[in-house]
Amino acid sequence: MRAAMFALAMAPILHCPVSAATVAEPAKTGHAPATSVQSQSVSERLLGLTNEWVQTWNGKNADRMQQLYGPGMHYGFGQSFVTGEALVDLIRRENFWGLSWSLKAENPQVRMLGPDAALVWFRLAGEETGNGRSRRYSALFTLVFQQRDGQWRIIHIQDGDCPDSTSSEANANR
Repeated sequence: MRAAMFALAMAPILHCPVSAATVAEPAKTGHAPATSVQSQSVSERLLGLTNEWVQTWNGKNADRMQQLYGPGMHYGFGQSFVTGEALVDLIRRENFWGLSWSLKAENPQVRMLGPDAALVWFRLAGEETGNGRSRRYSALFTLVFQQRDGQWRIIHIQDGDCPDSTSSEANANR
């Protein structure tokens, strides 16, 4: 997927600086998690949406991917950004660049930024297959969610390289 993101150079790109903010963890309520979607904790709901986003890549489901994105969503890769609309259009046009994935979000963490904004960060790992060849895939991702009209949507995605913890280079640096 990371290599495929460079194909986005064909799409409209925005360049802008990114700054990080430090926030405190939300207070724990001590309430037991509920089973219905309406009474799920915000963290559980966001983790569920994060897993749905991963499955849109695994299942090549551009329609569901577009539903998960909020208005004005941007995807940051390297030092560039592409709009969510341009990303989904390119994915449809290029049929996911002829690639397929078997990915999972490892160790996802939720950080609430306020009652209607949150970050979810994780390592996305698995296999990427294209042109009859498979390779290990590993990248760090941050999804920024915003709640509007009772719906949580992804408004920003940022990814970055992540060494595979099983690679010889990663093991040599331990």
